[in-house]
Amino acid sequence: QPMATADGRHVIVFNGEIYNHADLRPRLAGVAFRGHSDTETLLYALAGSGTDVVRELNGIFAFAWLDIAGCRLYLVRDPFGVKPLYYASTGNGFAFASELKPLLRLVPGRVDSGNLATLLKLRFSPSPDTLFAGIHRLRPGHVLELRLDAEAPVAREFPYIGKAGTGAARPGMPAAVQRYGELFTRAVERQLMSDVEIGVFLSGGVDSALVAA
Repeated sequence: QPMATADGRHVIVFNGEIYNHADLRPRLAGVAFRGHSDTETLLYALAGSGTDVVRELNGIFAFAWLDIAGCRLYLVRDPFGVKPLYYASTGNGFAFASELKPLLRLVPGRVDSGNLATLLKLRFSPSPDTLFAGIHRLRPGHVLELRLDAEAPVAREFPYIGKAGTGAARPGMPAAVQRYGELFTRAVERQLMSDVEIGVFLSGGVDSALVAA
């Protein structure tokens, strides 16, 4: 990484895993894939469908997609915010990273007293705030679009997931337990996708024992 499409019009840097990327590949007609990575699948899916495809992703991810022809940079974070993504406007541009350290070399790094108070009260800093003034964390389930064809970069942040419905009928306990078992099994099976051997750490609790089973 960074990885570019064959025509050089789209570039991506990606952190995470897309568990359903093998299901997305058959829909990308005409693409001559060079490898088997989920990064390449995601890159060509974005090149073909734009950020709309993000709603279909199942995984943990933070990535930056550069659409050179459209003069747009997109930062995207997974719905639960498993993978971090920070950004800041610097004196001569825009910077992003998966941790704070690189950005602190580009901006002053002044501690925001209000955000410090929130951190001490909640023991975490809710997105988009961080401990430092001028450095932001992308909200989970959001896209940050940056226009690069303007005199100054123009940013727009928007969610790509809808609100959960509240009007659905509640199943009884036996049906709920059965459904939970099905979803749990599917979730574990998805995360068995790996290029290397897989191991399990057992803490002795119910959750890790269920994963191992």
